[in-house]
Amino acid sequence: AGFTAQTFYTLRANLVLANGKTIELKCEPDPRITEEQQAAALAKSVTGKHTTLQVTTEDKAHRAPLPYKLGDFQKAAEHHFGWSLDKALKSLQSAYEAGWGSYPRSDCRYLPSDHRSGAVGIAERVARELQVPASLLSDLKPQNRVYDSSKVKVHYGIVPTGVTPGASADPDAIKAWKLVSLHYLRTLMPDDQYQETVIVAELATDQAAPYATLPFKARGEARTGALNWDHLDLNAILPPPRQKKKKKAEASTPLPVVADGSPATCRDCSRAKGSTTPPKPYTEASLRDDMEQVAKYATDPKMQAILKETQGIGTAATQAAIVKTLIQRGFITVAKNGTLEATSFGIAIIDAIPPQLADPVLTAAW
Repeated sequence: AGFTAQTFYTLRANLVLANGKTIELKCEPDPRITEEQQAAALAKSVTGKHTTLQVTTEDKAHRAPLPYKLGDFQKAAEHHFGWSLDKALKSLQSAYEAGWGSYPRSDCRYLPSDHRSGAVGIAERVARELQVPASLLSDLKPQNRVYDSSKVKVHYGIVPTGVTPGASADPDAIKAWKLVSLHYLRTLMPDDQYQETVIVAELATDQAAPYATLPFKARGEARTGALNWDHLDLNAILPPPRQKKKKKAEASTPLPVVADGSPATCRDCSRAKGSTTPPKPYTEASLRDDMEQVAKYATDPKMQAILKETQGIGTAATQAAIVKTLIQRGFITVAKNGTLEATSFGIAIIDAIPPQLADPVLTAAW
């Protein structure tokens, strides 16, 4: 409510290199350009300008994930199965009681150091049951950052025990076990290693600050490793019930090999119109995330520091029940697409009570 979209403009420049090849770079001016006439003037002013390219290349990696904590599992279960927080917790609890998984009400993503020795054996057992292709599991290796007793407080991350369910077991508990097990396999797979190249061109304009010089950039990635954890595609194995519409990918070509300090000339520059979008509506899982991360809403630095050391509103064991209660009492409702909407009753309650009582920071502090 109350959101008004704001129009803004970005710039795209085609730069010609000394060898005649071209490369497209993008500029998102800061502050944003909101007037089309100004965007057109800037695009015209950089056309024909000469520059020297700044090129950096760095080896990077998307690290293999840590094991689930309860909130992570609930978010994944919402995505893959459309489950509520409460159903996710109950199904995970059933898998635990059947002996297939570790304790579910955990807010920790790490595992005891002494679990390291049995990790690959557990992974191989669950992989056989799940019929995961052996080609994906040729390089399973426990990572030191996962198996660290110093980071485990009361309960450790949610992982399979190696005991597999029978065919007649509760279907939802089996689903929970499958999701935990597949994610666990990913924690043991190699990192996604790649080389990132960033090309920057500073182009002078005929305008005053802050647009006197505009930075145009292009970024490219080249995979340097073969097998990695992302090759175990959970969306393919456990297809989400609500497939999100994929945004049309921008046409792109691999970045050419360019030496740092190479000269270039802006052949042409165009403007592109964009618009700000409203915040995404809550789902149960994203609401739970904000309940946990309520410190970001604190304006008092002291209160923010205190809340960062707590679990926010509720705990891993109680947050599902809090959201369920809000729904049962009619404060919020679940739409057909799984998003949450405040009811007129819920809005009336918030409007009627003193603002400080509706403050999520004060609620967390209590």
